[in-house]
Amino acid sequence: MEKIEVWMSKKVMTATKNQYVNSAAKLMAKNDISSLVVVESKKPLGIITERDIIKKIVAQDRDPAKVKVKDIATMKVVTINSDESTAQASNLMALGKIKQLPVLKGGKLVGIITSTDIMRAIRVMKEDLLKIC
Repeated sequence: MEKIEVWMSKKVMTATKNQYVNSAAKLMAKNDISSLVVVESKKPLGIITERDIIKKIVAQDRDPAKVKVKDIATMKVVTINSDESTAQASNLMALGKIKQLPVLKGGKLVGIITSTDIMRAIRVMKEDLLKIC
């Protein structure tokens, strides 16, 4: 399988740990994405997802304008290096039951690969195989 950098999104939307959840949610809605990588100096600290907002804000009747990202985000984020394969990313995501995987190069955030990206890669590779057969 090809390297992650072929399939990852290079434009990664981020949040800071001290940003308020309402601001993060607006950024996610504006960009039609389901997560933001929480960063400090271009290094990922965590990830905040729509699910975090639903379970930890909406379902608990908390005010998103008063809660900081660091208070609801997963602050031990699983990452992968950009030179790894999409198969390795897929396995890591399946084992960790995660849908988004920040991609690093030299310890810095350079992209994100999602379950949708993995499915797209599989579809393209399958089509390529069918052309050969």
